[in-house]
Amino acid sequence: MSELLQLNNVTKSFGAVEALVNVSFSVNSGEVVALLGDNGAGKSTLIKIITGVYNQNEGKLFLNNQEKSFSSPNEAMNAGISVVHQERNLIRRFSVGENLMLTNLPKNNLGLIDYNTVAKESKKWLDIMELDIDPNTIVSDLTVAKMQLCEIAKALSLESKILLLDEPTSSLSPQDTKNLFALLKRLVAEQDVSIVFVSHKLEEVFEI
Repeated sequence: MSELLQLNNVTKSFGAVEALVNVSFSVNSGEVVALLGDNGAGKSTLIKIITGVYNQNEGKLFLNNQEKSFSSPNEAMNAGISVVHQERNLIRRFSVGENLMLTNLPKNNLGLIDYNTVAKESKKWLDIMELDIDPNTIVSDLTVAKMQLCEIAKALSLESKILLLDEPTSSLSPQDTKNLFALLKRLVAEQDVSIVFVSHKLEEVFEI
């Protein structure tokens, strides 16, 4: 496996508070890496540095062996890095398809949204994840577990090669968690996606 993402000696301070001190971290292509630590250990800060929300005070970030410095989550997303947060980022009154295609909604000749194409394109990503969800379903009608899976489908639709999952099982049942893990293992094996898995639950870390 080749090294896809690497952080070397990253330090981040907020005034007198040091959130990260000389942290090094790496993710290989096609693997799952756990990011562990107590509350306040700096896990979220590290994710925000990777995705361009924060800039580190010291240290370097490399993607595919090239030094990078993202200034926004959109820049990181365009480079193939997506984060799925604990709190849902889907627009609840929009359809599943609209959410999946939100950054690139197809238009017809009149400049209006082409909903047939939205449904067709979004279904492709739902099928990859083996999700039996109608793209026209309104997000607010989904279960919490299916919302979480749609978040991951949205990240895949952006052709992300690195998924940062911030405590993705916090609101899932044991069966939903089992289904999620089966999906993640399949994404790694079949889509060559790399996953950073943030969790407080050690039994889940050993499972995934």
